[in-house]
Amino acid sequence: MEEARHLFDPNALTLGFARRFATYKRPNLLLHDPERLLRLLSNPSAPCNSSSPARPIRQTRRAGPDPAMDPFIRQEKVRPHAIFLSDYDMLLTEYLVQGVDVWINTPRRPWEASGTSGMKVLVNGGINVSELDGWWAEAYTPEVGWALGDGQEHGDDPAWDAVEADALYNVLEREVIPEFFSRNGNGIPTAWVKRMRASMALLTPRFSADRTVREYTEQHYLPAANAFQQRSASNGTFGRQVIDWRHGVDQKWPTCILSI
Repeated sequence: MEEARHLFDPNALTLGFARRFATYKRPNLLLHDPERLLRLLSNPSAPCNSSSPARPIRQTRRAGPDPAMDPFIRQEKVRPHAIFLSDYDMLLTEYLVQGVDVWINTPRRPWEASGTSGMKVLVNGGINVSELDGWWAEAYTPEVGWALGDGQEHGDDPAWDAVEADALYNVLEREVIPEFFSRNGNGIPTAWVKRMRASMALLTPRFSADRTVREYTEQHYLPAANAFQQRSASNGTFGRQVIDWRHGVDQKWPTCILSI
């Protein structure tokens, strides 16, 4: 418990991965190369020049069981950088989406139905790094986050999993981490803040319960209510007219089909 108090460094780049550990979610994609992942998490220096600020990286994970992740986290050299949060529920989610900088989602296309966990971080300023599947296939543009995959289906091909694992490491090493730790004279990561603002401004209004309820109401519920009012007006006169018309058609239309 005492050690845990020192794990959440607000200056660290915190990566979040929180979801059911179904096979198609590919929760172990980040562990494809454990040594490379460890170097990414524990590298104390920023790329490009030695005078850049240190780059503490934290990967926050949850739920289980995850047989591959457990031994990785238990290594003494990994424990300062990776945290497993058990008993994942809505209360924990509230804190998790507020505390992570990057939300990672690595499903095997096309199995991601939606991916609502990535939507939850939007209003909290989190940025998505996700497979082009589910909502992210619709939402992704280069200015709001990062994408994995080519938008095609590759089945459960291990070779393609390796390709995407390498792509995930590359985007973290070459784009996500440098952008987060590239600061101006005031210590502000201007490019990161710009991406964060674009994500919040462009995606939050589109992927929210407010928008969903409003569209269902305007496009379906209200038209259905109006149609019902029309059918039930004048004690159902319109409805009886439709039924009488249908009966008339049934009586006058030929009951057999002639082959020519």
